[in-house]
Formats: sequence, structure tokens, C-alpha cells
Amino acid sequence: MSVRLFLSFLSIFLVPLTILDTASAADGLNKEAVDALGYEIFENSLPGVNDGQHNLSISIIQKRFGDPISTESRVLDYKDPDPITGPFKYEELTWHYDGLVLELGADLTAGKTVTDRNVWLRRVTISESIYSLKNDLRIGQSASHFLMILGKPTNQTEHNLIYERDNAKETKPGIFVVKPYLIDISLDLKNNVERIEWSWWSH
Repeated sequence: MSVRLFLSFLSIFLVPLTILDTASAADGLNKEAVDALGYEIFENSLPGVNDGQHNLSISIIQKRFGDPISTESRVLDYKDPDPITGPFKYEELTWHYDGLVLELGADLTAGKTVTDRNVWLRRVTISESIYSLKNDLRIGQSASHFLMILGKPTNQTEHNLIYERDNAKETKPGIFVVKPYLIDISLDLKNNVERIEWSWWSH
């Protein structure tokens, strides 16, 4: 076997390892870029989706993405330990599009019809490149490109880049509002991004 052929053969097995080296090229987390992708997600952000606030209407979602292919819903009791807010019932809505899943929450006490109801984003999953994301990122781009834009992830495996932030902000002396998010970026065997899942919670 020639040296050139041997090196080509060897490179097939080394490709999955290159992703582990690209993170070292990033000096650290690019907080501004990660927060934009973490909170706003889409290029041309949805109205009401910014800085950890995910308050939007069903009509806004329909205007941007159209009617979903299929939907699911279930009513749950939210056990809030806060004596002021207290427990309340809310509805989990899951809307499926081509390459996009939106998981929403809606407070049933609002007393509005589904189309008029304000909702919040709980989780978003994207697996198609037709959706333009913040920082000019898209499904199908290389992991190294994501790392160049976003910087070093919180956690990294052979097939996932994970960015996690809590972004605690002091609203009053000694009073903090925490708006965490998690971005789980899945990679295919060629180290290209094939799926991104966002999730949020606040306390």
C-alpha cells in the first residue's frame, strides 16, 4: 500500500476526531452570539421572543410558519411553590412542521380562544436548512463553522455541541431573575449539524 493511499485510508477514521480539536480553536464562549441563538433563534426574531421573554400569540406563529402539519395538546397542573402565583392549569401545545417542532405553553386562565391566546416557547427543534437562524447559521453547516461563530461549548461529545447559560440578572438589590436556556446541537457522521433543540425555563 502506498503512503498516499494509507494516509487517505487513515483519514477516514480520523474525521470524527477532528471535532474534538476544533473547540480549542475558539478562545472561549462568544456570549453575545450564543445568547442571540439561545433566546431569539430565528433570523428576523418572532415578535415577543427576545432576552429570555417568550411571549407571543398563536397568530404570530401562523403568520410566520403557516398552519402546522399536525398538532398535539394536553392540560397539566403546574405546581408553583410561590404563594403568590400558586398552582395553575396550563396547556402544552406541540405543533409539527416540516423540519420544525414548536412546543408551547398556554395559561388556561387567560380565557381566550386558541387562536387569540398568548403562549410561550418551551422547546423548539429544527432539522431542516430552510429556517434561517441567528448569526447566519443553518442546519447542514459544519460543526467547525458553528464553533467559530459561537465559541467553546459548555459540553461537547463526538456527536453533540451543548451550550447552556443561566443569565442571572439582578433586578433589585438581592433579587435575581434567572432565565436559563440549553441549546443541543446534534452532528451527523460528517460533522455537519443535522438537528438543533432549544429548551428554556425560568425561576
